[in-house]
Parts: sequence; C-alpha cells; structure tokens
Amino acid sequence: MKRINTSQMEAVFLKYQTQIRGQRPPEELIVLDGKEPNAGGGYSILTAVCVPSQYYLGSAVVSEKTNEIPVAQQQLLPAMDLVGRLVSLD
Repeated sequence: MKRINTSQMEAVFLKYQTQIRGQRPPEELIVLDGKEPNAGGGYSILTAVCVPSQYYLGSAVVSEKTNEIPVAQQQLLPAMDLVGRLVSLD
C-alpha cells in the first residue's frame, strides 16, 4: 500500500466518478468533515463532498485533528472551483 500514489489514485477515481455521474451539482453545498479511523495511528481524513448528493470532491490526510483548517486551506479548497458556492467546514 505504501507504493500507491494517492494523488494519482484520487485523480482516477474523480475522473471515473465524472464519467458515471456527470459533473458535480453546481447548486449543492460543499461540506468538509474530518474523521479519525479506528486504526488510523493518530491520523484523520478530511473529506469534501457535495450534499445531499454525496458527490465526492477530494480528501486529505491530517496528522492531528486540530490541523483540519490548514489542510483544507492548503490542499482541498485550492483544487476546487468555489465561485458562487457555499462551503461548510466542521
């Protein structure tokens, strides 16, 4: 698993999702939320989705729960077109 390039894997997943579901819904709220897996070793995952469709927009690893906002600002949000969109970060 350590040899997997997560950026490339996510790009393939996003492309496949677009082929299957079409473009992300332009009117839906973008929600970012972090979760810590039971076997995460202290890491958590910050994920961005549209609601209510659950259209996946991306995710990033957060080394500590308190670092979600900088990870969102530096990794997830710059990759998204946010013009005219509402965004919620929990």
